[in-house]
Amino acid sequence: MELGIYTFVETTPDPVTGARLSPEQRIRDLLEEIELADQVGLDVFGIGEHHRPEYVSSAPAVILAAAAARTKRIRLTSAVTVLSSDDPVRVFQQFATLDLISGGRAEIMVGRGSFIESFPLFGCDLNDYDALFAEKLDLLLRLRESEHVTWEGRFRPPLTGQGVYPRPVQQKIPVWVAVGGTQYSAARAGALGLPMALAIIGGLPERFRPLAELHRKAAVMNGHEPPALSINSHGFIADRSQDAADLAFPAFKAVMDQLGRERGWPPMTRAQFEASRSLRGADFVGSPQEVAEKILYQHELFGHQRFLLQLTVGSLPHDKVLRAIELFGTQVAPVVRKAVARKQGKHRQSTTGPCGAVRRARGYLGLMRYQMRFRNPRASGASTWRTMVGRLPVHRHWYTVARPVTTAGIESAPGFARQNRHMAALGIRRVSAFSWQGRLAPTKQAYTWPPMHRQKVDRRSGSRGASSGRPAARMSPSITASGTGGPVQRWSGRSTVPTAAQ
Repeated sequence: MELGIYTFVETTPDPVTGARLSPEQRIRDLLEEIELADQVGLDVFGIGEHHRPEYVSSAPAVILAAAAARTKRIRLTSAVTVLSSDDPVRVFQQFATLDLISGGRAEIMVGRGSFIESFPLFGCDLNDYDALFAEKLDLLLRLRESEHVTWEGRFRPPLTGQGVYPRPVQQKIPVWVAVGGTQYSAARAGALGLPMALAIIGGLPERFRPLAELHRKAAVMNGHEPPALSINSHGFIADRSQDAADLAFPAFKAVMDQLGRERGWPPMTRAQFEASRSLRGADFVGSPQEVAEKILYQHELFGHQRFLLQLTVGSLPHDKVLRAIELFGTQVAPVVRKAVARKQGKHRQSTTGPCGAVRRARGYLGLMRYQMRFRNPRASGASTWRTMVGRLPVHRHWYTVARPVTTAGIESAPGFARQNRHMAALGIRRVSAFSWQGRLAPTKQAYTWPPMHRQKVDRRSGSRGASSGRPAARMSPSITASGTGGPVQRWSGRSTVPTAAQ
């Protein structure tokens, strides 16, 4: 498992003394923190993008480039880049340059942004909040793939084959999608085959588990290997648990109370803070042993490949932050890595064929296209039954409606109740025995459906061949509006005996 730190580079007043560091001093302290994280063996350091007076991280790539010159192995990432209000071409160029400076250690973590100050600052309309992100993410991914890109969208002038330079050291700069808790964002990241950073900064972590499962399922159903998952959370580490809590609470409370005044939630109490740092809480505040135990506890829940800790939620003494980084790298990280490696080694010994994650995902989903047969009303006989493969769209990607392998009817299929739950997580609901209805798009965007695949099925042998004879009746699905839930696709027919798993 990869372990790392991220920060928003805050310059909030010290909750005890009221003193505020200058932006210059905060940057100097930050570079020292990144350098120490590299020395103690942590894997990743991330810097968030914010455009508020209490943060000095409006240009993460610049700070990361300075850190690259002082480090040797630690990976350097944004956490996050607010792609919705930025130009993907400039983002790619900045991080490609960072990749050159660091010798291939750059990553990009993109998100829609939980703060909105950048939208009016750069002339973006909040009414286009999601559309901006979807379009610009598409362009960023294309820039990764090719030096010359031809592209056109709504919010940026088109590209007509111009070259975008420089090219990075890495063949593809890793792009992570940061998700705050929406199912649609998790499904989109999975459909694109992109790793996801899941921010858990409140509530019970187990409630976020369906998002992780949805992310993996969406990836597999769109032909990708299960992508990596990162859990990003608040925390602080000290030699003794009580010291960590006493140091962190005033800083945590100052930040959360400020956000509460802006967003309408009540002030944080000490009891709430203590509950959040318990084993089942969201915050990783405590001794090295407690933090290691909690990381491993959540690993049982999520099976994630990366964990990032935000150590500085509010201003904390620099020497205490350095000590927390040292404890994280020298005491927490070895324990976690050893335990995870031991667990994975045992799993590999008992697993043959595909890796465990792939095998579990395949078993979970059945990985079967759901086939439906339709009778041609213009013909008769067993050979007139035709098969259609149903698919459901999310933007430009397709979810395959799946079912387990069985020769029984749809109502008696083994695991069908479980399959219903998985489909419900993706927004797909079974209407009747032979009818499905999909609601996957949260926008009012219309979709153009590709032609449905049709082939002849012999009811006696189950063999299939190319269509011949009289033309089949048109069996195009109908698209109807469904309020704010987006397009709805309806079709019905009788089920066939499924083919072998793909």
